[in-house]
Amino acid sequence: MSEYSQQPTIPTIGQRCPCLGFIDDPDTCYRNSSAQNYCHRLQHPTPVALHHQREVCLTEKFVDCPVFQVKPHSFPPKLAIRHATQTTVKKTVVLTRLFALLVLCLAALAIALWIPSLISGLPDRSPVDETGNLPAVIHMETPSDAAENKNEPTPTVDVIYTATNGISTAKPRIFWGAGLETPIGRDRQYVVHQVKVNESLSFLAATYHTDLEKIKQVNVIPDGVGVWVGDVLVIPYHELGDEGLPPLRAVFVDGFHTLADFASEHGMSKSELISLNGMPDDTDVIASNQWLLLPNDLTEVFHAVLTPTPIFGGEYFSTSMGPSGEYVLHQVTLEKKLSEIAVRYGTTSEVLAGINGLDHAMTLVTGQVIVVRPNFRLVSLADRIYLFHIGPSVLVEDVLKLMEWDDAVFYAYNPERLAQPSESQTEQWVIYPEM
Repeated sequence: MSEYSQQPTIPTIGQRCPCLGFIDDPDTCYRNSSAQNYCHRLQHPTPVALHHQREVCLTEKFVDCPVFQVKPHSFPPKLAIRHATQTTVKKTVVLTRLFALLVLCLAALAIALWIPSLISGLPDRSPVDETGNLPAVIHMETPSDAAENKNEPTPTVDVIYTATNGISTAKPRIFWGAGLETPIGRDRQYVVHQVKVNESLSFLAATYHTDLEKIKQVNVIPDGVGVWVGDVLVIPYHELGDEGLPPLRAVFVDGFHTLADFASEHGMSKSELISLNGMPDDTDVIASNQWLLLPNDLTEVFHAVLTPTPIFGGEYFSTSMGPSGEYVLHQVTLEKKLSEIAVRYGTTSEVLAGINGLDHAMTLVTGQVIVVRPNFRLVSLADRIYLFHIGPSVLVEDVLKLMEWDDAVFYAYNPERLAQPSESQTEQWVIYPEM
């Protein structure tokens, strides 16, 4: 039973101190020690420490109490307790202030969330010129979540629309599209997937509930050719039927494009582009930072559909080099045998070994760069090609003079150097045939 539920009693005088009592009733006190028992010996009643009540005030030993005997000017601090009411008041004040602060924070948050919705709900008042026409250029800001695959600042795009006299032109319909590993399409769906470590074609077929042969069919992968880390594949999604599938390739959209311009640039109609990628029929603009599917006309070998430079990592493929663009450079990012790279390029390890002066059975280490001639298998006609690395700020004229190279031959095998200043600010790989 708590001290506040006790019934006040008056202990027999002689069993307790006569100076002990309630603050408003000096003659009555609790029989047990309580914060409500005060000492009235001095001018100002003072709450007595509970241990002192138990051991002295509520026993016959009260006569030994120094306050009872001497009646000092002030109550000894060690015999007093802090007034319960003061503690309660202070706690109440602190809690009240914290509650008020919490209410203010919630109110500020509610206002911050409400104002944008209020503004967005206002009627659209597009500016008009003196003739009453809408402006020809409509400025639109893309939402921040458009950059799904790249951490880039939110871009701003100008979409050109011609306004008719006296008629309001509707805002263009933007297609935001999909990122990696997101289904694309309507009736038949595909997923753009970038190969990771320890992933094989059979693993991807099981992951996306499709058939291994269908993946090879869509991506034009010959038998005996595997996938490498960094490859970007178009994978049929939940496709297990016997029906044949068209060869496709995936492109990453960098920047905003009108639907008509994008379709024209890739040699297809707007309706084909809309159907293949599951776009709304009224799409006007293709947003940046998304993957789109396009027909794949490069059906010779799998490497032909790979981009010249790495996409989000993976093996490195250079732009074309040589008089007819017949050579490319390949840089290894994971240790591979020369025969593995040969199969990927539709050639043989013997051809690669002859071009680079290597042993056909050797294993290439990470970072090693070799010269490759894709789709070439005639070992006897494989010219020896030398590969050189030129540092930044090196004059081409000095290199030609030092190596005693013929200018015409050098620029024929390295045509990109013609479009650059003689002193390059970046490192360069160049090739030169054995003369």
